[in-house]
Amino acid sequence: RMNKNTALVLAVLISAILWAPQKVWSAEHRAFWVDAWGSGFESPSATTSMINYVDACNCNAVIVEVRKRGDAYYTSSYEPIGWNVTPEPGYDCLADVVSKAHSAGLEVHAWVVVNRVWTFTDPPPETNPPHVFNAHPEWFSLDDTGSKFDSANNSWLDPGHPDVENYHKNVFMEIIQNYDIDGFCLDYIRYTGTNFGYNPTAVARYNAEYGLSGQPATNDPQWSDWRRDQVTNMVKRIYLEAKAVKPYIKIGAAIWNNSTTGRNSYFQDWALWMQNHWLDYGAPMAYTSTNSTFYSWVDTYYNQQYGHHLYPIQGSYINTISNSMTQIEYVQNKPMPGVHLYCYRVTNSGTVDREGFKSALLAGPFATYQDPPAMTWISSPTKGMLKGFVKDGSGTPVYPSTVTVQGPNVSTKNSGTGFYGFVDLDPGTYTVTASSPGYTNGQGQVTITAGQVASLDITLGTDSAPPIISNVRTSDVRATIAKILWDTDEVATSQVEYGTTTAYGNTTPEDPALVTAHTVQLTGLQPNTTYHFRVKSKDGANNAAVSGDYTFTTAESEVVDDIIIDNPSCELSGAWTTGTSSTDKYGADYYYCTTSASESKSAKWRPNILVAGNYDTYCWYPQGSNRSQKAPYTVYWNGGSQTIQINQQINGGRWNLLVSDKPHAVGTAQYIKLGNGTGESSLVVMADAVKYVFKAGPDTQPPSVPTNLTATPISQTRIDLGWTASTDNVGVTGYKVYRNGSQIGTSTSTAYSDTTCSPNTTYTYTVSAYDAAGNESGQSAPAVATTPGVQTKNYAPTSITLTKGTIASGSVSNLAANDASYLVINAAKSANKYYTDWYSSVSIAEAPGSVTKLTITYDGKLSSTQTQSLHIWNWSTSAWVQIDSRSVGTSDVTVTWSTTSPANYISASGEIWLREYVGGAKASFSCSADFVRFSIEY
Repeated sequence: RMNKNTALVLAVLISAILWAPQKVWSAEHRAFWVDAWGSGFESPSATTSMINYVDACNCNAVIVEVRKRGDAYYTSSYEPIGWNVTPEPGYDCLADVVSKAHSAGLEVHAWVVVNRVWTFTDPPPETNPPHVFNAHPEWFSLDDTGSKFDSANNSWLDPGHPDVENYHKNVFMEIIQNYDIDGFCLDYIRYTGTNFGYNPTAVARYNAEYGLSGQPATNDPQWSDWRRDQVTNMVKRIYLEAKAVKPYIKIGAAIWNNSTTGRNSYFQDWALWMQNHWLDYGAPMAYTSTNSTFYSWVDTYYNQQYGHHLYPIQGSYINTISNSMTQIEYVQNKPMPGVHLYCYRVTNSGTVDREGFKSALLAGPFATYQDPPAMTWISSPTKGMLKGFVKDGSGTPVYPSTVTVQGPNVSTKNSGTGFYGFVDLDPGTYTVTASSPGYTNGQGQVTITAGQVASLDITLGTDSAPPIISNVRTSDVRATIAKILWDTDEVATSQVEYGTTTAYGNTTPEDPALVTAHTVQLTGLQPNTTYHFRVKSKDGANNAAVSGDYTFTTAESEVVDDIIIDNPSCELSGAWTTGTSSTDKYGADYYYCTTSASESKSAKWRPNILVAGNYDTYCWYPQGSNRSQKAPYTVYWNGGSQTIQINQQINGGRWNLLVSDKPHAVGTAQYIKLGNGTGESSLVVMADAVKYVFKAGPDTQPPSVPTNLTATPISQTRIDLGWTASTDNVGVTGYKVYRNGSQIGTSTSTAYSDTTCSPNTTYTYTVSAYDAAGNESGQSAPAVATTPGVQTKNYAPTSITLTKGTIASGSVSNLAANDASYLVINAAKSANKYYTDWYSSVSIAEAPGSVTKLTITYDGKLSSTQTQSLHIWNWSTSAWVQIDSRSVGTSDVTVTWSTTSPANYISASGEIWLREYVGGAKASFSCSADFVRFSIEY
């Protein structure tokens, strides 16, 4: 760097003396991010200008976007050339950037947008190689409604699909292996939101791993952790695959400005990546023009480096030049090991002043050149790394597998491709084992060398031995509940058979979770009763084991403990902040978030009710003057819910009653929810703890049997039921309706309409009553009804109305039969063209609502060939609806039209209108109508 102009150096040194902060770092990573959304490196001249500018700003690195949205600003065998801003034909952007940057003494980091690969709903153009959007639609992430596109119409590859991991590895390793780059930076290495990740393959993998079915909820904590792991697995794999071929390369990622938001809202757990050294550097996107926010972020980053580097990306594009200098200097004075600038294309807010920005840098924070900071774990390594795959004997990946390095005794779970990896291993030779449910363990030996990535694939065998059951015991035996526990020598499922004899007769649902310590809760037991039980477990290979017989005796009366749920166990939607400073909190901490006009964040406390009955519910919060005065707690119980607004500025640090004496069923279906949609501004809602207090035992008395059931046929497809209300000691919740012995519906009143009947069919109905506790009465005396069969009736028109044309011969009576006896209408002339426009009508005697099908037949001819259209009047929209259009000449043409949804075409009084229209003929003509019939089925 001695080739700088001496006078310039002297000038900037004088400025530096006046400005110079007291820094610990003697080196500093300084980089411009150069995006591919505008001019930057799409041609040799653009690249030269960009490199010269970055170099002149006393930077030491350039970060270029070589993959913008599933495309390539380099020579790729996997993805098409960059689109929108397209490189000059035959021009390899990245190769030229590397050559010119290295000549200027600059590092080159290849920046790739990972999961977001397209930004329109219309597909990319067909190319060779094809865009992944076109080639692999099955790889894309879907939201919980099945949509492929997020709110900005972006589409994302799903990290939970194993083929996506392999594809990205191939795309990225092609860059790393073929170009002399110094660093590789991952961007959009996350999901687009918590409502995405519902790729069918990903959901199937998740369900198979945890023994579940269906679609998991967006805020299910286990589902959230699983999606978080998929992103982390990709980071680990790219880090280790890259280091295996280029140990010196620096692997980084553009990361969310707040680690908590990144983790909870986008499943980007970058604080964990830094802590576990799966990145050499992170680049938090600290984009804000509010300095207090920027300072707070940087203060946090300082403590999240864990021995590696964080380089805050300063958002120059939304800041004035002066404020950018202020923010850059704050980063330097912290001190952080580097600062990045976003971006080269837009150096400042307002009118871009690139030269002014450079002058400010040289007169201030970048007055003197600094080398990039040393990464000693790369330049002088003391630790080694390990990667490999876990597969079965046929070479198929085995997932999930747990891989353990014996000695340091560290473990990890592999990814869906079978890949596993470790960093920070001391040099030496180790035994590595892998295990997975349904397989025998596999192992191998590997030698770890400092600064190198060792490879070891492990093969698992087939498991044919059942688990060994031991230590069967009971715990917490009460009047109506008991807990059964046991151990197995390998992970296995959990199930209990129980009853008052050794025939058992009752079986709990099999818990598919594979564990070695088993717990099953029995509920609904009888007090003061001896029960027999045995336990059952199946391992991952479906090998089953059954224990011997055991017994326990329930207590005479029930004692139910209070259920307290503190905030760490609640379910969060949206980003909440953890607080500890309030002294009147429950437990070690609490959550809080700002109020909003409508609910955007919520917390749910979900109890596991073991004893059915009535409960009081309470909340606990730390009070304060900035708290909401109407925090909305909604209590959901068995059969209802109620929202209560709590003033959190008072009565903190104690239990406050929410709802009293409400029924709760056994299980986890009931919960308490707190939202932030209070309508207040500049306040916070506090989510701390809730409590459930048992009030009364379960209601076991069913309602009385409904009486006086009647069944009345209304139409071919409907029978109406009515009955006399039941009574109950607590209250009737509703009624179950049975048809021919099977339940077909419920009603909260004493009436029900069965609209799923078939014509000419006899049905037998009964009704039972049920209460909130689930007690059901016996079924009522039956009521029998038969629907009417299908009847058909034909009508001839009774009147005609002419809009254009005159009657030459005949009348409406000529339309009653298809007998060549015509009603003849001569066309009327208008604006030198000829028209016929008339309609026939009829009124039916049957109730319009009983008509299930309408068929209209028209027969007639024209004196010369014209286009004839037929229309029916829509009484709902007061408009004609065309039902036929065709060419008609001098021979009779018959048109038949029908509908099974005739309601809109019959008036309330039963009228139906049919219109015949011919328009625009150049010569006079006549219409001869022979036959019109309106046929109804009812």
